[in-house]
Amino acid sequence: MRFMNDPSIWIKEFFIQAGLSYSLSSMLSTLALVVIVSILSWVANFIAKLLINTIVTRIVRRTTSQWDDIFLEQKVFTRLSHLAPALVIWFMAGWA
Repeated sequence: MRFMNDPSIWIKEFFIQAGLSYSLSSMLSTLALVVIVSILSWVANFIAKLLINTIVTRIVRRTTSQWDDIFLEQKVFTRLSHLAPALVIWFMAGWA
């Protein structure tokens, strides 16, 4: 049942059925998963920045506190958005 839970096995089997050797299939499977994780982390970064720039900026502008305005000016919230791709890589690195 590991086949269903591990995409590296699925991709490797796909390459083997396409007629490639086992060693080449293993290497291409790893490479494909690294590319997939990279693309997903880039998408996560884009979405996180988009959400933070729109939602957090609206919330910060409505408050009377000055601290959140300083955090927004220093781009603290935008830097926190870099946690999203790090989490994607953390959770999906086991596959690759």
